Amino acid sequence: MIAPRRVLTAAQCLFDAVRNDWVKPGSIHFLIGQDRDKFLRHSIVDTFYVPPDFAYKLVDRPRADMIDPQVIRHNWAILTFRDEMPGTPLPILAVEGLDLPSFESDGEFALAGYADDREFVISIHKGCKITIDASEPGLITHMCDTLGQSGAPILLLSQGSAKVIGIHSSRVQELEPNVGWKTLKSVGVSASEFGQSAVLTTP
Repeated sequence: MIAPRRVLTAAQCLFDAVRNDWVKPGSIHFLIGQDRDKFLRHSIVDTFYVPPDFAYKLVDRPRADMIDPQVIRHNWAILTFRDEMPGTPLPILAVEGLDLPSFESDGEFALAGYADDREFVISIHKGCKITIDASEPGLITHMCDTLGQSGAPILLLSQGSAKVIGIHSSRVQELEPNVGWKTLKSVGVSASEFGQSAVLTTP
């Protein structure tokens, strides 16, 4: 949550694969503080913004279940709720071109979200190795544990506070014989891509 009425996520989370089009904003229900069958507050989404350069229709993908690596940096969205939500919004910190384990040595990096194997309980992986702009500007490469956590925030934790430095998008995998799919790395969108837009659209 980046404002009382706004949340940041991955754009792909708003795509309806059956219709091959974006979902209707009013069909999105957002729950804050979900823990199994309990949550703090609920709201319907009024509107959302997806960057026009994020091409995600089936014709734009290398394979139906894959995302084009060239558009990952645009894989973010800002949703606006009908109602204000409780809690303290997280600030956004745009960091460019740094190997983050050497940045702010008193802090650590983490990914928090609702994984496929614990859908309704939040999980957090602390101490991830993270690099920004290593492959191309606007991307984060990280080794945080991820399983169905697209849109989860990549955080800098320091002195009792958290800042959003990016959001998780997808995993790069290879098929290992007799083992299965092995994750080589995960990639996400750096806050340098969405930070200014988030500020400009936040009330």
